[in-house]
Amino acid sequence: MQNYSRAFRSPPTALLWSLLVILVIAAGLVGARVGEQLGLAHLQTQGLHRLELQGARLEREITRFAFLPSTLSLHADVMRALASRQPAASDLQAANLTLEQLNQRAGTLAIFILSPQGRVMASSNWRRDDSYVNEDLSFRAYFAQAMSEGQGRSFAVGTTRGEPGYYLSASLQQGDDIVGVAVVKVALDRIDEASSLPDTPSLVTDEHGVVILSGQSAWKFHSWAPLEAPLKAQLAQNKAYAGRPILPLPRHTERGLDFGAEILSMGPLPSASGAQQPPAGRFLAQKRAVAGTPWTLTLLTPVEAAQSQSRSWALMATTLTATAGLLVMLGWSRHRHNQALRAAADRLASAHADLERQVQVRTADLQTTNEALQQQVSERERAEAELRQAQSGLVQAGKLAVIGQLAASVAHELNQPLAAMRNLAGNGLRFLERDDWGQVRGNLERMIQLVDRMGVLTAQLRQFAYKSKAQPAPVTLSMASVQAWTLLQHRADAMGVRLLTHWNEPHLKAWADPQRLEQLLVNLLGNALDAMHEQPLGSAQPRVIELSGWTEGQHVVISVRDHGPGLSEAALAHLFEPFFTTKPAGRGLGLGLTISAQLAEEMGGPLQGQNHPEGGAEFRFRLPVTGRSGV
Repeated sequence: MQNYSRAFRSPPTALLWSLLVILVIAAGLVGARVGEQLGLAHLQTQGLHRLELQGARLEREITRFAFLPSTLSLHADVMRALASRQPAASDLQAANLTLEQLNQRAGTLAIFILSPQGRVMASSNWRRDDSYVNEDLSFRAYFAQAMSEGQGRSFAVGTTRGEPGYYLSASLQQGDDIVGVAVVKVALDRIDEASSLPDTPSLVTDEHGVVILSGQSAWKFHSWAPLEAPLKAQLAQNKAYAGRPILPLPRHTERGLDFGAEILSMGPLPSASGAQQPPAGRFLAQKRAVAGTPWTLTLLTPVEAAQSQSRSWALMATTLTATAGLLVMLGWSRHRHNQALRAAADRLASAHADLERQVQVRTADLQTTNEALQQQVSERERAEAELRQAQSGLVQAGKLAVIGQLAASVAHELNQPLAAMRNLAGNGLRFLERDDWGQVRGNLERMIQLVDRMGVLTAQLRQFAYKSKAQPAPVTLSMASVQAWTLLQHRADAMGVRLLTHWNEPHLKAWADPQRLEQLLVNLLGNALDAMHEQPLGSAQPRVIELSGWTEGQHVVISVRDHGPGLSEAALAHLFEPFFTTKPAGRGLGLGLTISAQLAEEMGGPLQGQNHPEGGAEFRFRLPVTGRSGV
């Protein structure tokens, strides 16, 4: 392997690698150049086709109304209005009505007639306040063309409303005399649509090089090239663009191509912003004259496709050259590598024999280690089984400790019914002596009720003390809370403490072991009573314990909150440690919360304790959801 590495670092090899890198770079440059030329040629072919198609559409839209001005000579009302220098008002009104009807049928912007001196005699918009009637339009190019050549075509912006339009004009004659000029103003909306394609921007410039039509409205009334001062003065004088400032487009020609095409870059317009900003970047510009007009149609095709093809060709040339060079280099180096491999094979055979001996030794060590590990696993499994048994015993011990704490309350609960039964029995004897069988029957029925009450209490104690086998099942939380609180009822009544329950569903259920859930609730409620025991009777805090439950995803969260003094920092730090207690000596072993935390962990989630923001302590744990009301 060392010989192989030295072979690649030798001077002849380094020289060959350097030549290969130079060759790959040169191939990439040539490929990029060829790809760009092919891409531009393809774009030119597509652009010429689109340019012809777009130009034909534009010419068709322009010539739609070319016949209309000359046909006005066929209308007697129009010719009567031009027959004399001082036509009658009725003749002018008749001409106005005729022009108005023609304009409505043709769908043009306006139709009007001018005297040989250039004054508007009648117009289709005669009813409007900004009518053309009596305006002097002798300065317009279309009027001069019609008077000198018989017809004219011109783009102009109206001086009255500032509305751009395409004007078609024709001279009207009686005999050999020109009696007036007919003008049709066509809207540019449809012509704008005809001069636009969705994927390539285009524009139409007039004889002065000013953009008059474009799908990009921000380009309108900008010049293709800067205008000279005399031309600017002339345009301002004849009001061709209604006094609008004509600024040049921000373009820069990079290089020319065949057939009059060129590559140029278009920058953003300072006067446009946001959605009004026209596209900027590098374009292929192709031009075509619009027949019958002095206009020029320019198609701008983005050159991104050609650039992409250039990059693709450069990548392909680079990849092919690099692949061929690598194959040559690998073939040349393979011979030298084989020599190093033959020498390495001899060393490898010797190393293999040594490795076999080491494997045998290592295998023996692994067998010994595996046997020891299996023995440790067996001991750990036995320890876990003993731990589970001890934990189960600890849970049972916790139950018995709770029962011991409840002994006084249970004795009181049993003594009251027994004393009542003693009195009822004594009274029953006296009623027997008096033959008052109705009273005797009533006393016996009350004694039966007291016996049933004692039976319910002892059954709850027996069920609570039963050693559960940790078999989870669906548990209705409201029923579990009632059973747990029953064991603490006497103690709570003596303290004047009430239990408030809040369930987000009436019959909310959880998946838990019923016995262990009851023990957990008894422990937490008992701790809450211990905390409330430290609260003075005259305190502003309510003497209630809040037991709440709600669903969060696939779990039920259960909260037990008291209104006691809360948990100290020391209690929070050692909350679930065994044998840690804040109660006086003789009132607790410090195992209640430890057992409770273990029970909560086994049933689905950790037990968490904290101080409530509004006072008192709060403990929460989570149980899996088993179903909702009605399920």
